[in-house]
Amino acid sequence: MVFKLELPAAIHLHVDVWEGCYVTFEKAMRSNSRFGDYQPPCLAHEMAVNVAKVSAWYVAALDDMDSNLPLFSKFIGMRWNRAFTDQMTDSRRTLLRSRAKAFLDAAMKKHLDWNARTWSTARVLLGILSDAGRARWFACELLRLLGEGGRLDTALAAASAEAAAPSDAVDVILLDRLKGVHADGELATEARLWGLAGGARGELIGIATGKLAFGDASTPLLFAPMRRWLFLVLAHTLYLESRVSHLSQKEKRHPKTHALMLRDTLLYSESVQNDRRARLGAGVRAEIGGALSRAGAAHNATQGKDVHGKARTFGQLSLLGQQTLKRARGYSDEDLFARREGGVARAAKKAKAEYANAKEAVWRERINSMSSTCTSTGTSRNTNVPGDVLLSPVVTLPPSIGLHRARRHSRIARRSCRTTSLPRTPRCPSREASRSRTATRSRGSGPR
Repeated sequence: MVFKLELPAAIHLHVDVWEGCYVTFEKAMRSNSRFGDYQPPCLAHEMAVNVAKVSAWYVAALDDMDSNLPLFSKFIGMRWNRAFTDQMTDSRRTLLRSRAKAFLDAAMKKHLDWNARTWSTARVLLGILSDAGRARWFACELLRLLGEGGRLDTALAAASAEAAAPSDAVDVILLDRLKGVHADGELATEARLWGLAGGARGELIGIATGKLAFGDASTPLLFAPMRRWLFLVLAHTLYLESRVSHLSQKEKRHPKTHALMLRDTLLYSESVQNDRRARLGAGVRAEIGGALSRAGAAHNATQGKDVHGKARTFGQLSLLGQQTLKRARGYSDEDLFARREGGVARAAKKAKAEYANAKEAVWRERINSMSSTCTSTGTSRNTNVPGDVLLSPVVTLPPSIGLHRARRHSRIARRSCRTTSLPRTPRCPSREASRSRTATRSRGSGPR
């Protein structure tokens, strides 16, 4: 289409295709969902309907080009073009129409090969249940395909209602694609996963009769799998594609960093952009510096613009601390960031506890032995020794006595009587390890 004397015709054709088909699809991809008001790109539950609308437009454009391609039809219908230099003859009109039809055939084939195949699976088609205008007829056809036509007729008769049917070309295309996945056996597999043959069947019959509307409270058994498999599925990657330039900047700044680390760095930097904009807002702008800096900050504040640079002022640093603490609290429940003692720290703590217990046990044994010796011999070098140590036959310290009190009683008992052979106090493991390392270094250093 795009060569000499046919460029204007190609431009008019592309404008018609854009305004009649692509602009509606593009607007739907950048808008919140009709059900749930989910932000893009979480639109997977509505992609089957959006893609079917594009398919219906291609079919209509091929059947009636004059109505669906108004600018192109008007252009080739003119008698004279380009300042009366080229005359539009019947043969040229036929040629341009044939080429426009070839363009539409190729575009529709590409659309069916990619978009329709991707967004016409059994799981995506079940998202039509969330469409208020199409849920009834879709539920009726779905029940009949699953072999529940008898139950459906009984429920419709009890409710004095009629079965809904497709109303437009988009509904006809959706029904054909639903029958296609049923013939392939894909619909039966997906129905088992969604529980359509069990408890969810009653909710499906309620939607078909018009008694129920799809929702979290009214149809919880249908809402749960749709939330898991459709509401959280990305319909497109426009946002990720828009960040490709940012990823390339990260790669240039960190040429030796692994790709996974670069991806995590990009995602983190994107997640803190809102916090950075708040720190650079006009409310925390710098008010110190030279006259030019103050004038520039005042001008940006008047215009409502953000300041540039990093957090330098007290207000910016204070806000940065608050934002950091807020993000840290969000990670407090993560198992990865839970504070726990490592293997080395845990072993050192255990060794210190064993050392303290052994040392206290030795002091208790010494004191009891000294008390027994003083009682049995009846001799004492110090007359100022407390009577509870000398007069009692066997002094056993209570378990609640502290280590410092035990040491004090031991010193008093050592002064008051002659001691027998007692066990040595164990040494601290950390001190023993340091002494052994020092001795090894001194032996390996050679003669001085």
